[in-house]
Amino acid sequence: MLCAVVLHALAASPEPAPAPVVLLVSRVTGASADDAAQKAAQVTEVLEKLGVRIAPADRSAERLRALEAAPSRCQADRNCLASLGRRLQASVVVTLDVGLVLDEYALRIEAIDSRTGTLLGAHPTSGAWAAVAARLASELGPMAYSITTHLEHDSPAPVAAAQPEPRPAPVPAPAPALAEAPPPAPRTRLAPVVLGAGAGAAAIATVVLAVMGLSHKGTVDGWAQAGPPYPVTIAQAEQTARSANLELSLAIAGAALTVALAAAALLVGLSGS
Repeated sequence: MLCAVVLHALAASPEPAPAPVVLLVSRVTGASADDAAQKAAQVTEVLEKLGVRIAPADRSAERLRALEAAPSRCQADRNCLASLGRRLQASVVVTLDVGLVLDEYALRIEAIDSRTGTLLGAHPTSGAWAAVAARLASELGPMAYSITTHLEHDSPAPVAAAQPEPRPAPVPAPAPALAEAPPPAPRTRLAPVVLGAGAGAAAIATVVLAVMGLSHKGTVDGWAQAGPPYPVTIAQAEQTARSANLELSLAIAGAALTVALAAAALLVGLSGS
């Protein structure tokens, strides 16, 4: 009789309220499932020491099996994982991505509001596991504070047991690639070419005039140094001197024009590049 009473009392006692936070391994790359579960247990231990009450992993796994749901099917989609949190009656979902390359771990830990899908905190970390584990307590402090603060101001998550298993949003098919028109052939800029050609012609004319002017000037200087009798008349000598002066003046002007045209060609070319 006493045994029957005890059994009846145990059956009538309410099931303990679910913890407000669940931790789910959302994605595993390169590591085994057992290894990922061990890393999840260590992350859980660190968060609980920081004041975050997390549902036991075996209870969360049992409820996921009953719901025929798996976090990996969400493919790290936050809305999908938040929906899983609502079905587990948790206000916050902490997700853990575990990657392993050789002996280096890469972890990403996120805290998601299961009601809105809002990201409450995220922390990536990597390295050898001994180094990662040593840093977790200090690195997860801000996330733990964000979770506890959120829970203080948040009402319990609604129960949505009748909802179908969440599926990640379908990826739209890529639009057919449109044939791109070939790029237009580069146009030749005429202004720099014309200015450069002008500078070249001016330079040639300058050289010719300078040679002629210097030649005539040398001739006049030679007559003056030789003294009388002169081989030419005074009028011829004056005419040769005037020609020399004119040619040298034109050479100086041509040099200035050459510099101006070359500078203009350079400026126009640079402004169009």
